[in-house]
Amino acid sequence: MAANPQPRPERKFTRLRGQYVSAEDLLLYQSDPKREEKLGWTSISASGLAFADTVVCRECGQILTSIATVHLRSHQPPLAGTQKGYRARWLDAPVLSPRAHVNVNKAALKYIAANRQKMRGKSADWRKLPGSKEKIKNQGKRATARRRTDPGPRRATDRKSYAKRKIHRATEGELELFLAYPSNLDYVVCLENLEDGSICRAKLRDIGPAHLPQIHKKTVEQYQEEHPGTPTKAGPKEGRRIGAGKRLDLFITATRSYDHLKATNPKIASYGLVAKKLTPTEYDKDQKSAADRLRQGANYVRENFPALFSL
Repeated sequence: MAANPQPRPERKFTRLRGQYVSAEDLLLYQSDPKREEKLGWTSISASGLAFADTVVCRECGQILTSIATVHLRSHQPPLAGTQKGYRARWLDAPVLSPRAHVNVNKAALKYIAANRQKMRGKSADWRKLPGSKEKIKNQGKRATARRRTDPGPRRATDRKSYAKRKIHRATEGELELFLAYPSNLDYVVCLENLEDGSICRAKLRDIGPAHLPQIHKKTVEQYQEEHPGTPTKAGPKEGRRIGAGKRLDLFITATRSYDHLKATNPKIASYGLVAKKLTPTEYDKDQKSAADRLRQGANYVRENFPALFSL
């Protein structure tokens, strides 16, 4: 049976092998590091052919999709023989076309996904190097500049990340303490109602500049009209009576547990039993120290926050 020949499809792209820009165009590329971007990443060879998604080597004028180290080895070292030398000589000149940049990123992410443990160790070692600290700092500055220049694509993600990861929620004890002593603490709690009817309970030093406008789309004035007398910012360090830090909620719970135990069974009431229930790990290590710690914390909250135990 005779074969049915099929016509070959017409090629849409011309191969880049041995394609160079003219000498006049090379001078323009050497004087302008952003020329590819201005021309839409399309380079025109000396013979008049157009090549999309390409960059031009500033040393020889060859049209490439990426200026790799293999290509740079054909030039005279030390300035142009390596990537470092090329970048130092031609500042801000691109070495990757947009499509090549995407492909490199995809390949890197694929390799990282397949070698997570290995890359995690390499990343940790790289961060310990003397020169890495400045590089990490510069990376952060560039990322911040990109977001400020075009905040739209990341705005929804930033708001979602801010809402889920960066906000500490006040516990029941911390909320009760804030409602009883709103001006005596080193934090404030957002009392704004959410869509499900619950309270936001964001625990921050200041809810005014970022939290209210980003999460609730309200100003400080609007919040204070709805919640009169409620501070939006923690007071100065002088005069605050918080003192116990993150364990204040634990001390309040321990005090109430002791009072309940004393009221129901005064013969066995002790801070040792309270410590065994609330802090079992510390109790197993040292029973006396765990009980003394809760006793001192209970004395502290009784003295500074008596309204919580007046009932």
